[in-house]
Amino acid sequence: MVEGHGSRDFLIAKAFGMARPDLFDTILDMFTAATIDHLSAQIAGGAEAVQLFDSWAGVLAEREFRRWVIAPTRRIAEALRATPSGNSA
Repeated sequence: MVEGHGSRDFLIAKAFGMARPDLFDTILDMFTAATIDHLSAQIAGGAEAVQLFDSWAGVLAEREFRRWVIAPTRRIAEALRATPSGNSA
């Protein structure tokens, strides 16, 4: 969404995240909430497994990786585990 197209290095997204961390965090929070809603619906619909893919983890420095990948992924996993049918997520 921020990059505007596929990318190998995500320079635009990374620069935006560094320049506007407040807005970038808001966008990540929106994606996180949407992912939780989507995966919760998949689980409620009978999915036996769900999987997250991250397309930019390999191009991030450790600090950004922890903030922009690990933290949202952790929130998603915790939210799915808290749902009645997500106990084995």
